[in-house]
Amino acid sequence: MLQLYIQKIEQLCLFELTSEQGQRQTAQIPFETIIIEDYQEWHRAYINFYQTHSLFNSEDIDPKFRGKSVGSGSLTPSATDWKSRLFNTESRLINDFNQWLRHQKLYEIRVEIAKVCRQYASNHPMNLFLICGSPELEKLPWESWEIGDELANVAPIYISRIPNNITAPPSAIVQRSRPRILAIIGQDGRLNFQQDLLALQKQLKPIATVKTVGWKPGKSASELETEIKQAIIDEKGWDVLFFAGHSNETPITGGELGIAPGEFLQIQDISSQLEKAKKNGLQFALFNSCNGLKIAESLINLGLKQVAVMREPIHNQVAQEFLLQFLQNLAQYKTVQESLISACNFLKVEKSFTYPSAHLIPSLFCYPHTQWFQLQPSGWRELLKQFFRPKWYEIVALATLSILSWQVPVQYQLLEQRVGVQALYRDITGQISPTQSSLLLVKIDDESLIEVGFPDPLINRKYLAQLIDHAAQLNRDVVGVDYVLTTVEPEEDQVLKTSLDTAIKNSKSLYIFATSRNVNDRRLWTLTQFADKNWQGDTRIWENGRYMTLLPLPNEERPFPLSYLLALAYTSSQSQPNLQQQNPVQLTENLFYNWMRPSVLTMMSYHFYQYWLHPIVDFSIPVEQVFDSISAKEFLETSPEKLQQQYQQPVIMIIPGGYSNAGLNKAGEDNLPPPPGFCYWQRQLNSQPTCRVLLGGEIHAFLFHHFLNQKPIISVPDLWLLWFFVVMGKGVALMIERSQPNPKKIVLLLIGGTLIYGIISLQMYASIQILLPVIIPTAILWIYLFPYKTYTSKSNY
Repeated sequence: MLQLYIQKIEQLCLFELTSEQGQRQTAQIPFETIIIEDYQEWHRAYINFYQTHSLFNSEDIDPKFRGKSVGSGSLTPSATDWKSRLFNTESRLINDFNQWLRHQKLYEIRVEIAKVCRQYASNHPMNLFLICGSPELEKLPWESWEIGDELANVAPIYISRIPNNITAPPSAIVQRSRPRILAIIGQDGRLNFQQDLLALQKQLKPIATVKTVGWKPGKSASELETEIKQAIIDEKGWDVLFFAGHSNETPITGGELGIAPGEFLQIQDISSQLEKAKKNGLQFALFNSCNGLKIAESLINLGLKQVAVMREPIHNQVAQEFLLQFLQNLAQYKTVQESLISACNFLKVEKSFTYPSAHLIPSLFCYPHTQWFQLQPSGWRELLKQFFRPKWYEIVALATLSILSWQVPVQYQLLEQRVGVQALYRDITGQISPTQSSLLLVKIDDESLIEVGFPDPLINRKYLAQLIDHAAQLNRDVVGVDYVLTTVEPEEDQVLKTSLDTAIKNSKSLYIFATSRNVNDRRLWTLTQFADKNWQGDTRIWENGRYMTLLPLPNEERPFPLSYLLALAYTSSQSQPNLQQQNPVQLTENLFYNWMRPSVLTMMSYHFYQYWLHPIVDFSIPVEQVFDSISAKEFLETSPEKLQQQYQQPVIMIIPGGYSNAGLNKAGEDNLPPPPGFCYWQRQLNSQPTCRVLLGGEIHAFLFHHFLNQKPIISVPDLWLLWFFVVMGKGVALMIERSQPNPKKIVLLLIGGTLIYGIISLQMYASIQILLPVIIPTAILWIYLFPYKTYTSKSNY
């Protein structure tokens, strides 16, 4: 915003330029009296042309201005070529006026204006607002200042006016489903203003509600005045006040409006009604009548945001032409500033010969630091049109984020970070279940393997037999073995088989071994001499353990997950004796939950390499609730009695404990990068900044916990929420375009909305096990809405 205050003091003119940041520059130049002389000559030619020219003085066209008098103009013999005189005086006035404004003492002010202009895009106009401190300066055609032509490579400059005095606060913004316009149509018995009403109804009635108040035969002036006042204070409020008729300047009463033949309504008399209309949302007023300077100043002083008037007398025919062009632009949802400038340019370019100097007459006054008024589209059809008319950055953002939402590696990273934040939220809010773990992990780590010589990649089965012998003494419900024993080792196999047979004979425990797929996607089964094929489980860590391994479909030839078989066996052990003789398929039918198998939608998403609504592994819960652990070496060195006291878990699983060769297809594949949620609880538990690797067996432990507790976390796809937020973001953006709030409110809306949504997402995860993604959905919201902060800032005067 640049504001230029101009005041005439005797024979000097003071120019004071103020920037939006409060910077100020001043200059003084001599006032050229020739400017006033030029103006008076032009005014005389202007009045005489429109009063005497044959185009305006025919029998079928009323030769009247929209005012009681024509000011300083005077009739002279019609033999004078007033059209040529008008062209000449206009040219001389504009030329002398701009030459005066090129004074060398104004150079620094022009440089500052150019500097600010270059900060704007070439297609984004810069607003320069004038305050004239002297009455004789107000009459001059400041809108014709050719300052933009003097400055090279700058944005267009639009000149508007601000009154010298403003005492009331600006109009309130009221949201309406449809714009409302109040039209006051004057009457004097000589001129017909119905053409204005017809233009108003034709152009704006399809997109706005238009109510008309005007004089009719038989209605008294007092009745009409009462009707006008009642209409102005309508509780539904108005967005636009329109007046067509006679008007004149009256310095004391703020101007007067001709409402009936010989009857005038003073602006001062309706000031209280206008105050109420302002509170109800009145934003803009258009007076298509003569001599409106004082009217504009009065209404802006009352708090209206913009007022368009004619500074000089205007002929009825010219007023109708101007109004038609103005309304056509306004109906295209242009601002009142754009509409007025476009209408003036039309008169200047297309109608300069027919209506000379008419483009110099209109002026736009505004309240400082308010947004330009414009009609807003209403109705669902208009909203749909705007919704499906995205801006270029919206298209780029939507395409980019849609592609990112489709990429599985990106989903993994976002999912891991989201679950990590959830772990912190659980800890801060204390939303942690007090339940204890049901699983004890016996980890064969590096220290434990020193005794067996670090096999590569096979586990020493004699050592495994020792662990099973020791576990058998604890007489637990289920013992799982996360090793796939596919090769024949005669001596070691016999030792392990003997241990298993003895354990099964002497205890109620069920021993479940793993199976897996190799790099060629071929099923690798543990030797049948060690385990019943029905009770072997799939140890494949699906997608690095970020998503749960669900049960196979009934017609799918795939074993149950190892973690599920452990949970199924433990649950069934309470009511089913001799589990070795039971079929897990039959047990599953009795205990089956729908979420344990992928839904139709989830299955369909697999074809697109997506995991829509696929339950995830919940690493946000504390590790101690999922499993307890002990190294194999310590396990063997501790007596069964002491183990019974320290570890009450009913299920034991023997797993690789992080040694470098752990893996079936390649060394180390069982040691995985730890996700943030897992690391958070590790750091809390060990009070160390570093986090160890995540073991494949520990992922089985988390899956076991989820199957056992029947509380899966369902992740809503980023892509789904992205499109939901696109709809919401575009809707809010359209509301911002209508209401044009303060840019700070937009930023606060974004920050507050993001925080509220983030908290809702975190709480939904903790309460109802639904994970709503945060980063991508809120990113599209910021991209859609944040540019409006810049937009409204630049639109601020």
